[in-house]
This record gives sequence, C-alpha cells and structure tokens, in this order.
Amino acid sequence: MDFYKLLGVSKDASYEEIKKAFREKAKKYHPDVNKEGEEIFKLLTKAYETLSDPKKRKEYDKTISSKPEILGKIENLLNRFFSEDISKKGKDIKIKVELSLEEAYRGTIIDINYFKVENCPVCKATGLDENSSIEKCQTCNGNGNKNLLSLRIPCPVCKGKGFVIENPCIKCGGRKQIKVKKHKKIKIPAGVETGFTILFENEGNEGLNGGKNGNLYIKIFLKYHPVFEKKGLNLFTKIKLTEKIKQERKFYIFNLNGEKLTVRLPPNIQAGDIIKIKGEGFKNKNGNTGDIFVELY
Repeated sequence: MDFYKLLGVSKDASYEEIKKAFREKAKKYHPDVNKEGEEIFKLLTKAYETLSDPKKRKEYDKTISSKPEILGKIENLLNRFFSEDISKKGKDIKIKVELSLEEAYRGTIIDINYFKVENCPVCKATGLDENSSIEKCQTCNGNGNKNLLSLRIPCPVCKGKGFVIENPCIKCGGRKQIKVKKHKKIKIPAGVETGFTILFENEGNEGLNGGKNGNLYIKIFLKYHPVFEKKGLNLFTKIKLTEKIKQERKFYIFNLNGEKLTVRLPPNIQAGDIIKIKGEGFKNKNGNTGDIFVELY
C-alpha cells in the first residue's frame, strides 16, 4: 500500500510534512468524530507510524518499489475513497400533538418546542478546532493493544485506536453536532383527524458532510372529549330525560362551534330513544359533515 499516496505527501516529504498531513486527514476520519471513517483511520495510522519512523520508512520504501502493479490498483481505490467526505443523512424528527375535538373541528395554531440536532457552529462539524490534535496513545505506544498475561486486549485508554484526540471542539465535545431547542408555530387546518400528519421537508436533524437533512413530522391525535364520543364524522352523547325536559318538550346542547342548539322532543319520546341532530357533527377537510346522536336515559 502506498502510504505516501494515502497521506497525500511526496516520497521525499519531511517528518513535519508527514505529521501535518496525517493530522489533517485524521481530523476527518478519526472514529471519535466520524464513526464511518474507522477503517480509513486505521490505514492513516499505519501510514503515519511507518513513515514517521526512519528505520521503518527505509524498509517500506524498498518494499513498495517491487510491487508497482498492485500498488497502482490500491492507489486508484484510495483516490476514490478520499475524493469526497462520507456523508450522513440527518434523522427525522417526529412529534405527537394532542388537540381537543373543538380545535380539530375549527382548525387552530399551535406552538411546539422540540430539540433539533444541528452541525456545530464553532468547529463547522469537524469536531476539532484550532486547539485540537490527534496524538499517539502513550499507554499502548500507538499499537492499539496491550498484553495482559497471555492475552492481547484493546488498549483501555484509546479503545484500540492507537491515537487519542486532544482538546476536541469545546462546543460539541468532538461530536460534530449539538442539540438546539427550537420553537415553531404550526397552522392546523380545520377537520383534521387522529393520524393526520403534517410534513416539513428538510426541517429535521441536520445531515453531516453534505448529507441530506431529515424531515419534521407533526402527527395529530384527538383528546378524550367530556361530552361527545366521535365515531367517524358522527358525535354521540347521552342526556338524562328529566321531568323538566319532559314538561318543556325540549333540551339544549352545544355543538363543536360553541353554538347553543335547541332540540325539541318528538311525540311519545322515552328513555332509551335516540334523537338525531342532522348536520351538527364533525366536519372533515373535504367539507363532509356528520350528525349528533343524543341518547336519552
């Protein structure tokens, strides 16, 4: 493998040039700030370990000079690998909102507060700032492993990586992204039902390295209503058939618009009968309207 090509330096590069090139690429692919870059980072680490050691570098130079054909194939692969950053799509945000039956019937404007993941404004989603550096782990001397009796285990300090990140971005702690509290006003159209969902494209969590943002979904649920039970577009309720109602031959009920309706009793009414109030039920987004059914008991 051409470690010079991997780090992007010439074959006569100085130690300082090699070190600088390694740090620049390591900032992109260190597993602590880019989980998808773990395998690439291992290659970078091996390249740096080899080329920063004069003895290893001399032996390596002899080896690659005898394998030009294989080397060319690997170079092409690495060029494709490093031609673009690894992108990651942001996750969708899904929020449940409860509305009263009246709010769903009339339509309303709601305020929601939620947390959204955004790219860190300080480090520009790199996880590192001007004070950050990638340093060789002193515990394992950059090998990534420790010998314990007859066992070879991952280094407990660098977790097997061989290097540790010093002074990550102070804002995001090296995670590249931060959680931000958001506030949004949302207009809910009249006639929504449980399960109705409003989509805000690209307003979910922010993507990384050019990855597409997620979406924001607002899903509506209707609350329990103390008077009406909703079944489809129809509303059902019960009213006690009192002596006063019998004498006056009427009773009053409020619809979802808050309007007081006068309902007159038909002849020979008795407990257990159901009175239909036409056109006063729930109205959906298409303008279809149900009825109110009142059971007397």
